[in-house]
Amino acid sequence: MKTHLSPGLFAFPTQSNFSGVQHPLTWVNLARELGYYVLLDAAAFVPSNRLDLGQVQPDFAPISLAMATASSPSA
Repeated sequence: MKTHLSPGLFAFPTQSNFSGVQHPLTWVNLARELGYYVLLDAAAFVPSNRLDLGQVQPDFAPISLAMATASSPSA
């Protein structure tokens, strides 16, 4: 009996909040090629790095505006 499985979700942080390790953005394309939806957690990455979502193209990319503005003098 053949069943059709719906795609799963692959979620990973662009940068670890714990260690600061930055994970490869190429994981987005690899996961999508395998049929997964991709959630790219960019909350720790965005305050100190540039992220081009037009190039990387995850399905979901949560960020934290509080973290993004915490390092600015006007925050």
